[in-house]
Amino acid sequence: MKTVTTFQAFDGTDFTDEAECRAYEAARPELALVGLSVEEVTAALNRTDEALADAIEAIGARLARDRRSSGSLKRTRKSNGAAEPTDEPAGVPLAPGAAS
Repeated sequence: MKTVTTFQAFDGTDFTDEAECRAYEAARPELALVGLSVEEVTAALNRTDEALADAIEAIGARLARDRRSSGSLKRTRKSNGAAEPTDEPAGVPLAPGAAS
């Protein structure tokens, strides 16, 4: 009998090499979000689960980058001409009565 060490990615995929497992996870951070409990999300927010926090940050960065490149995340101009970020998609006004 021999002892076999395997590394399991957050989606359950097994690897015999730690570096391959880490590369697989880094390329697919969205898989880390499947089936999370409230406690797991809280651990990521508190940075007690740094791997999950990193995955969430990577997904957020990708979403923002994709929205900026598609033009749906634009900056509006303040009255003094300085750019001000907005979460409002380009060309879509806020709901009537909503604060701007």
